[in-house]
Amino acid sequence: MYSEKFFIELCTPRLRLKKFRMEDALGISTLLKDKVVAETTLMLPFPCGTKIARKMIHTYEEEEKLQKTMRWAITTIESNKLMGEIRLVLNKDFNSAEIGFWLGKKFWRNGYTLEAANKVIEFGFKELKLNRIEAHSMIENISSTIY
Repeated sequence: MYSEKFFIELCTPRLRLKKFRMEDALGISTLLKDKVVAETTLMLPFPCGTKIARKMIHTYEEEEKLQKTMRWAITTIESNKLMGEIRLVLNKDFNSAEIGFWLGKKFWRNGYTLEAANKVIEFGFKELKLNRIEAHSMIENISSTIY
């Protein structure tokens, strides 16, 4: 259903959303050394060394093969520097998805997550023809909570 679009790179004026590669493990572990980043999610490990980050990327690759989750590394267009992650967890039975993301703390409050989310949501509806995309956030994560 989604196979031909599963590994597509997306771009915005400031961001490149690309497939994770093993060489991203160091960047992941560096960003996830800050406990406050892990505390804003249910799934991120803390602490996260490069060995754990490599396992995460391996899991990402397996999920992609099974077409369960579309996952992108959020990077800058200019430097290609890893800033975080955004993903769509697909529910093929209902032609829907859950969007989720995390961003390294030094990148917070610059509109990067909103910019990436808008692009992924547009992709989900226009290209994947999803009929619903939903998001969940922890109540403590005020920046990701919409009232």
